[in-house]
Parts: sequence; structure tokens; C-alpha cells
Amino acid sequence: MKSFLCMFAFTMLLAGCGEEQQEAGNLERNTSVRMEKTVLEEEGMSTDWEEVVDAVHSESTASQDQKDFSDTERNLQGTEMMENEEDAEMKLRIEIGDSSFLAALEKNTAVEALMERMEKEPLVLQMADYGGFEKVGELGQTLPSDNSQMTAQPGDIMLYQGNQLVLFYETHTWSYTKLGQVEDLSGWAEALGDEEVTVTFSLEG
Repeated sequence: MKSFLCMFAFTMLLAGCGEEQQEAGNLERNTSVRMEKTVLEEEGMSTDWEEVVDAVHSESTASQDQKDFSDTERNLQGTEMMENEEDAEMKLRIEIGDSSFLAALEKNTAVEALMERMEKEPLVLQMADYGGFEKVGELGQTLPSDNSQMTAQPGDIMLYQGNQLVLFYETHTWSYTKLGQVEDLSGWAEALGDEEVTVTFSLEG
């Protein structure tokens, strides 16, 4: 019986709080209406009660709509900033002797695996000339590949057979997974030369 009375008293208390909040809201709206009515009377304008209520309600609704719009706009701006950060392009720096080049990377699983390898330290490869059109270096691991027949262009960076990294300074058609493309080819062929070279790859950006 005591438990029932306690629960009944608690329920009535909550109901009373709800009514107080509702009354507070009504009081605030009524106060606004009375103030608006007083102003209209002083200015000799119509004091039709329904018109005054509608005017106060419209002003309150417009204010809330403006707030909702501002909140939505801020959320959109925050989302765009996050997307821009995620889309920030990571570059590959390629150093050959005293020459340095930047390459734009593709978005595929092979590039992701290569980037993961270079997160801790740069990748250094001994690369030998092959066919008078490319330099080839053994990665020492197999990366995920998605090969397709294509014609490589000067500056292309390719994955061959999953475990060899290839730098092109001439064109050649074969089955590769593209990793990236050197952005500025000025001095590219000269830096690679026709002998074995040491090439250092690192992440930029």
C-alpha cells in the first residue's frame, strides 16, 4: 500500500512539473501577446486579439526557423570540412640521386598497401633498366593487384606481377596495376638514365 501511494505521489509530482512547464510557456506567450497589444493600442492600430496572437506566433516561428537553418548550415560546413580532409591527396616523393619528383597516387588496394609500408620509413629500391623503356625494382613483398592491359606512358608508376615496382620513361604495353603518375617530367628520363639506380620513395602531404 505504501509503495502504491509513493508511486501515485511521484506520478502526480511529474504531472505537476509538466503542467508548470506548460504554464510557464503559456505565460511567456501571453506576456508577449499583451506587450504586442499594448504597443498596437498606443499607436492607434487594430487590437484584434486573434491578429495579435497570429503576429506573435509568426514571429516566434520565424525565429525558430532561422535557428534551425543556422544549425543545419553549420552541420553542413562541418561535414564538408571533414570530407575535404579525407579527400586531401597524398603524394609520392621519388628521389633519384640529386633529383626529386612528386607523383599523384591512384586510389586502389595496391596503393593502400604500399602507403602502409612507407608509413614508418621510406622505401629504398635498387632499380635496374629493362628494355630501354623502364626501371624495375623488387619490392620484397606481394601487393594486392588488379591488372589490366594498358599502355604505360613516361612517368607512370606501375605494379608488375604484384611484387615489382616499375618506373617508365618511355611507352610500353603490358598488363599492370597502375600506382601513380609523376606530375612534372622535367629531368625524369635523365635522372633514371640507362644504368642501375637507387630510388627512394616516401609519402608527401
